[in-house]
Amino acid sequence: MTVHRSKGLEWPVVVLPSLTAKVFPSGRGIARWTSSAAAVPYPLRGDADSLPVLGGVSAQDDKAFVAECREHDGREELRLVYVAVTRAERLVVASSSWWGPSQLRPRGPSAYLEVLREQCVAGAGQVDHWAPAPGDDEQNPVLDLVDEAEFPPRPDDEVRARRLVAASAVREHPGLTVEDLRAEHVALGGGDDGSPLLGLGADDLELVRAWDDDIALLLEERRAERSDTRVVPLPSSLSASDLLRLAADPESFTRRLARPVPSAPAPAARRGTRFHAWVEAHYGVAPLLEPDDLPGAADSGIDTDDALAAMQATFLSSPYAERSPVGVEVPFALVLAGRVVPGRIDAVFASIDGDGSTRYEVVDWKTTASHDSDPLQLAIYRVAYAELVGVPIDHVDAAFLYVRDGAVARPDGLLDRAALEALLEEGSVPGAG
Repeated sequence: MTVHRSKGLEWPVVVLPSLTAKVFPSGRGIARWTSSAAAVPYPLRGDADSLPVLGGVSAQDDKAFVAECREHDGREELRLVYVAVTRAERLVVASSSWWGPSQLRPRGPSAYLEVLREQCVAGAGQVDHWAPAPGDDEQNPVLDLVDEAEFPPRPDDEVRARRLVAASAVREHPGLTVEDLRAEHVALGGGDDGSPLLGLGADDLELVRAWDDDIALLLEERRAERSDTRVVPLPSSLSASDLLRLAADPESFTRRLARPVPSAPAPAARRGTRFHAWVEAHYGVAPLLEPDDLPGAADSGIDTDDALAAMQATFLSSPYAERSPVGVEVPFALVLAGRVVPGRIDAVFASIDGDGSTRYEVVDWKTTASHDSDPLQLAIYRVAYAELVGVPIDHVDAAFLYVRDGAVARPDGLLDRAALEALLEEGSVPGAG
């Protein structure tokens, strides 16, 4: 997956291919609105406060602006590779190559791979192989690996000979019909099942069946073009929030899949992420990312910093403040009906039952004013954590903590794996054209 999609998740081993110069980091950066008509002017963007500012209209102003943009792009790429490297629990494998698929000159390792190599040499890991730089007179060996093929391909001599014989027979009998072929087939002792393909050889039958398949695909494509309804395939990876939106409003979710648009910046949601980061600090967990990089778990509704402080005080009086969680911001990647649903659980607590078995409770902090959070979110978290630690699902409870007033909600009848997969088993959702 892309590095952006991996944010917040973790695996025992992470492989980073192609840490190559001008690939990662790419060096392209975001399009500058001063040189690209397709780019939105930075002052009009919702994240304008974090973007470079054009100080004037002189050549010197533009030069300073371009330099600041390049510095900004470099920081963004550095943050991205930091996310990539820190997804690994115990092992990071990084690689590069001197040559690309079509380059005339060698590219070589990126600065990121050089840093990783230095750390390995210093004792943090090991360098399995480091290829020497190509000589000045060396050429890209990939360019010599040209595999030419004729299309359409010529049939082999045997097939060509059979076709010539068949063509000659057709010319000798211009009035020959399918009924004549069937009658001849029956006269030679074959059965008569009414098929117009009687008498054709195995290769010719396969060719005719291929025609049938092509015709069926073309007709289906034509029907889709004329239809007022469009079928939008579900992506192979859906976030927990995506699954909630799909279940709540399939038509709206489908429209966003068909025509995705960026979400408007939400200051309330950013304060929600700060609340999550504060909870991590309360439990003594140092977040790997800055608060603004944390997904707010669909939180919103913290309109002011005073409201944020009030919620922190409410949390401290909740039954979870003094408990020690067994996990905070627990990442998971749940596979449902062949699709990956990644996410993170705010906190997990453990207790011992009377029979000595361990019981778990997954908890999600809610900063919204209303108590109408979708239990489907807890159902996903519950199934994910049960499978993550290998316990029966009835050993995992789930709850929402509404930190505006300290209310704890434990919905009944949460869906199990089979019910969750039923939401995705069709593989696509019908939507309006």
